[in-house]
Amino acid sequence: AGIREMIDNMPDTMSASPIDLIRRDIEAAGHSIREITGRKQVINYQPDGTAVLGERPSEERGSKGKIASVKAYNDGEANCLIGNVSAAVGLSAHASKKFKNTDRRVMFVAMPIPEINAFMQMLGRINRTGQLEQKEGMPKGSNLPKFFMTVSQSPTEQRIASNQARKLASLNANVTASDETD
Repeated sequence: AGIREMIDNMPDTMSASPIDLIRRDIEAAGHSIREITGRKQVINYQPDGTAVLGERPSEERGSKGKIASVKAYNDGEANCLIGNVSAAVGLSAHASKKFKNTDRRVMFVAMPIPEINAFMQMLGRINRTGQLEQKEGMPKGSNLPKFFMTVSQSPTEQRIASNQARKLASLNANVTASDETD
């Protein structure tokens, strides 16, 4: 009875698919976004609060979709990329003279990959050799990527974040984090 009661009392604001809510909100703010995941289906959240199962755009799916999404981002046709472990290897999304979009890259990590090597690979997508460290007329280092990691109050997420901070520190990574705080 305890689990059933907990499920029945869950808040209506809890999403079955946080990635789709994030994507919806980014698009609602006027930004274009491409997705790099292995997902075939999405949940389309409607203005009336209902949710409808749908298909991901075909141009984003598979290997060709991954390449097209990164190209759209690097060309400035898409403002944002959203991804999961599928985006951790095999792509370059850093600020480079080779790309039309040379703006500073910013990564928000909503659900970190628990395995530290895969996590470091993910961070490396926007922090690579050959990146632009500064743009013309800007101070040195002003174009280096920024990283933000969000962590909920969930004990599981906090444990993963704490472990990540400890592992990053042991790798002598240049991070500002504490495994003692929320």
